Amino acid sequence: MRHINLKKSSLIVLASLLSISGCKELQPILDTAGQIAQQSQQTTPSQVDTQTAIKQALSQGIDKSIQQLGTNGGFSSGAFRIPLPGDLQKLGQQARDLGLGRYVDDFEMSMNRAAEKAVPIAKDAFKASIQQMTLNDVVSIMRGSDNAATQYFERTMRPTLTQRFLPIVARSTDAVGVTKEYKDFASKVSFYATAAGINMPSNADLDQYVTQKATDALFTKVADVEKSIRQDPWGQASALIRQVFGYYRNN
Repeated sequence: MRHINLKKSSLIVLASLLSISGCKELQPILDTAGQIAQQSQQTTPSQVDTQTAIKQALSQGIDKSIQQLGTNGGFSSGAFRIPLPGDLQKLGQQARDLGLGRYVDDFEMSMNRAAEKAVPIAKDAFKASIQQMTLNDVVSIMRGSDNAATQYFERTMRPTLTQRFLPIVARSTDAVGVTKEYKDFASKVSFYATAAGINMPSNADLDQYVTQKATDALFTKVADVEKSIRQDPWGQASALIRQVFGYYRNN
């Protein structure tokens, strides 16, 4: 009889646990417990796995960043939109006050379109930099801050990237009509520029400006993607990336 009672008690406890585990409110706790259990079984990744995982993750991050920025509208969001340079912002506001905002918008939009066309050229430069990473680079990045890889790219390839961007931007500014839109804008604000002692930039200055802003935006986007991978390695498609980044996140 006692044996039967114990068996019934066990069934009641089991049923209760199953009922509790089905509660939506407890699901995050169960998920976390599962992750902790999985992490406790992790072993130190090999050097080969570590190098492979970070290169995979960075390559995917670069592809995603370029895909998002190097498309029509990629620079339209507030975080990446390229504004009028320097003192031209003052002239732009004066033009808007006079009902000439269309010329400001067209000029600004043309610069952003030029940047969008230039961004895809960065892919090969980033991939080459990734392939040149040493084991020391990889370990330093894995144990570094949320943007350690982006900092590595900044140190090793910003001058090269700027050099590659500039001629593409120059061609893009012609293709999307930056020069025309700038001339239209300048013709409307030249009087105010002279009165305010503001020197209107040359086309070459505009190319340099768009190049710098496009480069800054790309590094910022790469940093955002890198951070998301580090914070949620278990959300990545690759099992190797999940394993390696999950290990370094918790060790």
